[in-house]
Amino acid sequence: MKRYTVDELKNEFAKLGYTWYPFMLVGIRSNANIPNEFDDLVGVVEGDKISWYTATTNPGTHWLKNLLNPKGAALLKPGQWVDSWKVGMHQGKYEALTQVKSITVYRDSNKNLIAEESFAPGTIQHKYTKLVADTHLSEKYIFHIDSDSIITETITLEDLFNNGKPYLDIIPYSHLLSHQNSEEFRNYMKEYVEKYHLPSELIKELNKLGITGQERISGWMSAHYDKWKSNNFNKWFEDWFERWKTNFSLVPWRAGTEAAIGHSVLYEFSQKPQKTYPREVYSKARTIIETNFGCSLKEFIKTRIGKPIGSNKNLHFSDLNFLGAVLWEHFNERMHWVDVSISKYTGPNSSSNKIKQYISYDIVDPVTKQLRQDYIKEVNEILNR
Repeated sequence: MKRYTVDELKNEFAKLGYTWYPFMLVGIRSNANIPNEFDDLVGVVEGDKISWYTATTNPGTHWLKNLLNPKGAALLKPGQWVDSWKVGMHQGKYEALTQVKSITVYRDSNKNLIAEESFAPGTIQHKYTKLVADTHLSEKYIFHIDSDSIITETITLEDLFNNGKPYLDIIPYSHLLSHQNSEEFRNYMKEYVEKYHLPSELIKELNKLGITGQERISGWMSAHYDKWKSNNFNKWFEDWFERWKTNFSLVPWRAGTEAAIGHSVLYEFSQKPQKTYPREVYSKARTIIETNFGCSLKEFIKTRIGKPIGSNKNLHFSDLNFLGAVLWEHFNERMHWVDVSISKYTGPNSSSNKIKQYISYDIVDPVTKQLRQDYIKEVNEILNR
């Protein structure tokens, strides 16, 4: 951690628009943001002198887990907080700096041991969380699993590693795109959408026409659904399928990854919900983004979007595909690559038998819905024992 001189600190203050005072306390928080570690610095400025002390600006794990405030343990937001403390008695027990003005804090309400800033929609900010995973852990390898997945059997090291190298499944985009554009896949999607997805999509269309409310929608569906499907489904599906390919298929995943890494990529790197990465990949990934975009990772993430529409597909950032591309280019020998090219694309449910993924944001058939409900019930029963 850099210990700034007074002149260096004055320059940093000027960049941030802070006011310089002849006496003040300055805190510098480590990027690691690790609870129970004295990995930060606190400086005491007195005129032209500054004394630095090892300290922590993070809540400890005890208070992160045992909340005094139901909103979560507090972490002071970075900024300049003038005349916000004075010398007083802490809880009437001992002399300390006590707060006398309102300040802004982040809170860890989900007890994940990280009191963090909310700077982007949840589906976007979680990408930032993954790309800084190494700052929260000291282990050599970090395991990720998608939130809509359930581990159904014990995972062993043999499931994750081959001769000390993490497995990572990949598949050529050429293979995926070829199948996506095939008549076989089009017919499969048409049958699937008609069977499971059409009613919900049609309700969206009805809402646009001002037909809302369960009673009105049910009445329209009873009176017109079969006739509408007979006369309009084929054309409707062709329009829907083209929109799906443009906005939600493989195109934006690839485009967003290529935009982030700065060149073309040949493989899709997120074939299974579970991934194990060496910790070195995260800092390398952050450096690539900072170099390519001239900004911090946080500022980069703020510019990404969750739903790629038209020309915005380059902004649809896939964190795990990006990490996979970085691994392929810079840590290729550290991984055990598995090309899972197959004759028929089976999607994300083609994961190992020990991990089941139930897509929380896409079309789900009734059998999968029931299985997901059964697993949730079983998990809740275990948690409540």
